[in-house]
Amino acid sequence: MACTPKTTRTKLREIINTVVDLFRKTGSVSSVVDNGNGTATFNTDSTDGLTVGDCENPFVTVGGVSYEVVSFTADTDITVNFTALPSGSTWTSDAPYVYYGNPIQMSNEIDKEHNANAKYPAIIIFENGSSTQELDPTSTIESTESLEVYFMDIANYEDWLIDDFYSNVVNVMEDLSYNFVDACRQYKYIEELTATATRERISKWGVRLIRSGKGSADTIFNDNLSGVSLRIDLPISRALNDECC
Repeated sequence: MACTPKTTRTKLREIINTVVDLFRKTGSVSSVVDNGNGTATFNTDSTDGLTVGDCENPFVTVGGVSYEVVSFTADTDITVNFTALPSGSTWTSDAPYVYYGNPIQMSNEIDKEHNANAKYPAIIIFENGSSTQELDPTSTIESTESLEVYFMDIANYEDWLIDDFYSNVVNVMEDLSYNFVDACRQYKYIEELTATATRERISKWGVRLIRSGKGSADTIFNDNLSGVSLRIDLPISRALNDECC
């Protein structure tokens, strides 16, 4: 029985993850040394995207295992905390983290992780975007997925001035949103982007759920976040379904 081509939620999540992987920071790993104090140091050809200090210790994955970075020498070596010595030929940045789904469920998932460096910066996508099916059988497009994407990071609501929000988070997240669009153009199962992409810069962000009949609102995401929203239509190629049809 032939399958009916369609972009399911699971398939769309896989597309988004693959797109994000295209611009994750990465580098080589060689000469891993156990420092004897619970840390290990390995040589690398790149430390691009890593920042350590002020409680900002990123995580990188080597050989399928995530490690917290404690220090690095630019484009020379990286030192990580470990329980199992890193084994692999490359490191890949765990960030940006991707969350896709119902806002409340995403919030619950995010709240389970108490280390901000293990959950931000984040790309947050609500599952309520519309999907337009292409009915022309000669079209190379299966469907057009309308996404509302948020590129967010932790912000200091109490102490920062407005310029601080932009220099520390908003401008960086805007760059990340451009990386996302560029990666969409590179991905073989996304057809040519011809429509516009709309961005909104947000110094203080919260998603609110209105309680029916009570006239009050709860903030769903509990962390103080700043960043950029992106509204974009992704034309998904019919070729994505070739393997099942």
